[in-house]
Amino acid sequence: MKKITALLFAISFAFVSCASLQKDISIQAEDTQDETFFAQIEENLAYADSARYCGESTEKLEKRKIKIFKLADEKLKTPVLDKVAEARLYAIKGRAALIARDTESAKKYFEKAKEKSEADIQLQVLSRRFGMTSISNDITDDEDAHKILVLEAAIENYEKNEYSVSCGLFDRAFMSLSPFYAKAYAPLRENAWKLKDEEIKDSDTKALLVAREITISQMMELTQNSNVQIFKYTGDKQLSAKNLFKTFVNQGLLDCASAEVDVQKERKTIKPTDIATRKICSRFLWNLYTDQNEKIKKTKYSENYRNRENARSPIEDVEISDKDFDAIMGSVENELIDLVDGKNFRGDSSMSAIDFNKSLKKLTK
Repeated sequence: MKKITALLFAISFAFVSCASLQKDISIQAEDTQDETFFAQIEENLAYADSARYCGESTEKLEKRKIKIFKLADEKLKTPVLDKVAEARLYAIKGRAALIARDTESAKKYFEKAKEKSEADIQLQVLSRRFGMTSISNDITDDEDAHKILVLEAAIENYEKNEYSVSCGLFDRAFMSLSPFYAKAYAPLRENAWKLKDEEIKDSDTKALLVAREITISQMMELTQNSNVQIFKYTGDKQLSAKNLFKTFVNQGLLDCASAEVDVQKERKTIKPTDIATRKICSRFLWNLYTDQNEKIKKTKYSENYRNRENARSPIEDVEISDKDFDAIMGSVENELIDLVDGKNFRGDSSMSAIDFNKSLKKLTK
């Protein structure tokens, strides 16, 4: 009888234990079955984070945030989700909100993540972004979590304008992290490499320099903040973006040199918010260059080539008849702007702020 009772108790205990275990089934951030999901959401986060540092618009960053939120919220609907996974998801939502400049939401998700697990690595990153902590450049990457902190140290040095240190830490992080991190943060690492030799005057200048494409107005602001002599246009006054645009346009710095056009009509079509394409940049730079060197005729190339029988343009994708032929030829020949592949100019593509700033430096040599 005692044996039967003991057997029934064991069966009953096993049943209760299984029921309890069923309730405690958890999905942790590191479980094999969820590696694909967390890799996906963290890849989206990495690209959004890099885009934010590279000057992507608020509207585009908001779309990235919404996508990350959607992924996180779907996973958070899992009936019984481990606290570790919950902490990771709330921290990721907090980071995505901060990337999209939604600070209040970011703080809310920071607190939620903290309640679940203070040790979560994405929470540590978010804490650093809020300025609560700092990361040592000597951090080891012998643990998976620490690999992310090496990347965060690279970003922290980028923020401090310590670009040489930042480059080294980016390279170190890329060696140990999943390949998507190197792809996502490649533009930021490239910016760090280009910026390491730049003299950053203020935060506004830095904000302009990291942009992967710039507007015509920003192109003009970079010029005003550079060492290029613009006294003859501005009278040595520091103009607002609006007045600077108006002044430069009225002074003819965006006039094309290689075709007869209605100048006033052409000027009215130019908007300060238009993207400064490579063609627009060449026009602007050529006008600055020839104004500085008055012996150089603005139409020297078109006059030379158009007077030749069966003449062909030395640049494959720029016709001799192009209204910016002189500007493009002059910019390339005087090494203000490089050809993209040694043959083509790609005039309709955008020009990064750093590359344009390098062109401005060449005007001062």
